[in-house]
Formats: sequence, structure tokens, C-alpha cells
Amino acid sequence: MKQFDFGICPEVTFMPGRVSGAYTIGESRMPLYVLFENIGQMTAEEFCNVAFATNTTPEQVECVLSCLAKWLRDNRPGAKTTKGENQ
Repeated sequence: MKQFDFGICPEVTFMPGRVSGAYTIGESRMPLYVLFENIGQMTAEEFCNVAFATNTTPEQVECVLSCLAKWLRDNRPGAKTTKGENQ
């Protein structure tokens, strides 16, 4: 399976000198990996309200998860590429 391209999600930001080069959600300093470390513990809204005090919104978290879900659907074993070939 190919690697997820964070560039497909408009809510993911990458700046090499910011937050030690971690991908972040929007303009926040919230590293994206933190979302996935805690996702099973609370809803996106709870996570945004309780886990950190940044400008990250539930809509941004939902966008990140939606992009990842679409990518996983499109890249599952046996999925057809846009050219009709198996990956």
C-alpha cells in the first residue's frame, strides 16, 4: 500500500521549522499524530474542546478524518486505480 499523502487534505499543514517539522491541523500547533494517538478515547468535538487549547475546530478534525477515510477506501487491496488497474 502506498503512503498517505497529507497534501490531499486542505486542513493539514506542514512547515519544516514549525512544531519540529510535524504535520499540523490547520494553523494550529497541534501535531497530527496526537489526533491518532487519542482518537479512540473521545469524539472529535470532545477531543478539540478538552485535549488542547488551540484554534483547531471539530470541522478541521472531521476534514482530516474524512480525507484519510477516502484515501483508505481508494487504496485498499484490490481497489481499482483511476486507470482501472489493480494496485
